Amino acid sequence: MKAVLLAAGLGTRLAPLTYSIPKILVPFCGRPLLERQLEYLARNDVDEVAVNLHHHADQVRHFLADRELPVAVRTSFESDLLGTAGALIPLRDFLTAPFVVLYGDVVTDTSLSALLERHRATRATVTLAFYPSDRTEGKGLLALDSDGRVTSFQEKPDSRSDTGIVNAGIYAMSPEIFDFIEGPADFGHDVLPAVLGAGKPIYGYRSTGYVHDIGSLEALRAAEGELTSREVGAW
Repeated sequence: MKAVLLAAGLGTRLAPLTYSIPKILVPFCGRPLLERQLEYLARNDVDEVAVNLHHHADQVRHFLADRELPVAVRTSFESDLLGTAGALIPLRDFLTAPFVVLYGDVVTDTSLSALLERHRATRATVTLAFYPSDRTEGKGLLALDSDGRVTSFQEKPDSRSDTGIVNAGIYAMSPEIFDFIEGPADFGHDVLPAVLGAGKPIYGYRSTGYVHDIGSLEALRAAEGELTSREVGAW
């Protein structure tokens, strides 16, 4: 299985930590986040990982060069940020079969094998992991039909909702996704709505495991507290 780990962002919500280091190397539970993410991917049957880079890219390269890694890693440098979806364009020759995408700041023990199995069974263009939550502010929200097919998607809608079905930021995708990516683009704002608009199938996969976005200082500290108080995978 191949994976893309999105790690090029500036990490502004994690400032001041990210003034001097990239978001993907921020310490999390005592270890660099990238180290833990690569271990998670390796445990989930990923053989090769592509990591996109921009902010403090040399630090990530040095980190990867100085360690024995649990999975083969290639990097993709972006001189200008391409967005979460545009990041796939330089990797087109690498992503020739169904693959998974993980946001670098999403901590999870979701089964990627089960996600990819669901993706292949439905012959979807995209399968996205989701979870129900009463914390929906600033999240991507989706609606599903009785078969689990996504019928609508809104990225960080303005209206407040008490509960909703939240995009976990963990995807399985088929190579036809490249038909919907031109230049810099974002999955939530651009690509997922375009796929739905074209009538192509997007299915949901309910994550029954742990999912936490640690993209802000508050969320990072909250997740560290949760993971020190209970067992979550190998985290």
